[in-house]
Amino acid sequence: MQLASAATVTTCGFQLLMFGGRKAGITPEQYRDHYENVHIPLMRNLTGDTFPLTHTRHYVERGAPPDFPAAVLPGGGDQADFAYDAVAVLTYRDRAHFDANWAFFEDPETARIIREDEAEFSAWTKGVFIGPTITTDTRA
Repeated sequence: MQLASAATVTTCGFQLLMFGGRKAGITPEQYRDHYENVHIPLMRNLTGDTFPLTHTRHYVERGAPPDFPAAVLPGGGDQADFAYDAVAVLTYRDRAHFDANWAFFEDPETARIIREDEAEFSAWTKGVFIGPTITTDTRA
């Protein structure tokens, strides 16, 4: 018996996967609020039409203070595995679009503004380029 495949492989331009952690002393809500209402508008303003086509942010569901534990799937890992608070997917048209966007970070004044803003809410950020997107959609 062969099962029908509902997987679709798509090319979504040039993509970057970013992980970010909040700085000590702020809540997950404060982190999310700053990211959404200060950082993203600032980045859009600084980078103009080189801003990614899409910048999708996913926030880790967290419990109550003081530790704000991640809502880990049973058997899905330990708290230490979820040190990040946000995962973002940035989609660019192509490598040239990405390069134009990231060129802003090479300008000393722009880099200073971004670093100062990130110091308000973010402890660290890591990123990796990602390849094809494969989606299994049961609605298909």
